[in-house]
Amino acid sequence: MEKSEQKKTFYFVLLCSIFYGVMFPFVFFASCALGMIADADLPSFVVLGIVCSFLFVPLSMLVSIVLMVRKYLKKDYTKAKSYCAIPFWVFFGAFLLSGVFFKIGRFVQS
Repeated sequence: MEKSEQKKTFYFVLLCSIFYGVMFPFVFFASCALGMIADADLPSFVVLGIVCSFLFVPLSMLVSIVLMVRKYLKKDYTKAKSYCAIPFWVFFGAFLLSGVFFKIGRFVQS
């Protein structure tokens, strides 16, 4: 039973690592470009807060790869698979945080 679980987890971790490795440059440059496409009326600290919150997404991709591989090597297969979801949770948090920054920026403007 453990061999099949080990094999499934190996392919799952490999697939997620390749996906995150390929997507990392695109997500990194997209999060950096957020400052260029931001609303010109927003205060600079708001734009900086939004960009910084989205910069955690590519960072979480790298951290997720490291954690998945470490847990796989320690034969903790359920945690290895659960660490694949970290970037999605960080993106969700960054999206909510950017909304908070946007509301703060609109409040400061008025």
